[in-house]
Amino acid sequence: EMTTDLRQLYARELCAFQLKVYQFHTSRSHDKCCRYFSSTSLKWQLGNLMVVASIDNQGYTITEISKILCCSRQQATRMIDDCVEEGWVVNVDKLSYKGSDTFRDTTMGEYLDAYLTVLETTSVIKAGRSYRDSIDVTPSSVEVYQPDQAQRMNDELQKPKQNV
Repeated sequence: EMTTDLRQLYARELCAFQLKVYQFHTSRSHDKCCRYFSSTSLKWQLGNLMVVASIDNQGYTITEISKILCCSRQQATRMIDDCVEEGWVVNVDKLSYKGSDTFRDTTMGEYLDAYLTVLETTSVIKAGRSYRDSIDVTPSSVEVYQPDQAQRMNDELQKPKQNV
């Protein structure tokens, strides 16, 4: 069946894409910040969350961070303390945190350029579109990242998963 073939192709391209992202991600150890966020997948995801928080200009509490990253409050606190000390993360108020402007603009800007290069070297977008078009599915995350409708990432994570 065509949908099964497209699904398998999409899974293959997604895996190939993730491998290339991993390769460039682990090769970016040129400064302390890159080394820190590349050292574990949990720290990498904290970096992603702090960029989202910075762009949305909305901090996350330790409780929210631990829930979103599926880690203990102790782990979240330790990582946030490390990042605040380095200036990569800032207090929005006493209880919430976001990525600093420098972290967001410099470090993640360089990441975005490399990420876009990886996208160009794979067929993951084309395979994904072909698969979605074959079953008429619209990605549920599109509205989350519209600037005029920015929602907390935690809200998106709480939504029931769609069966595809």
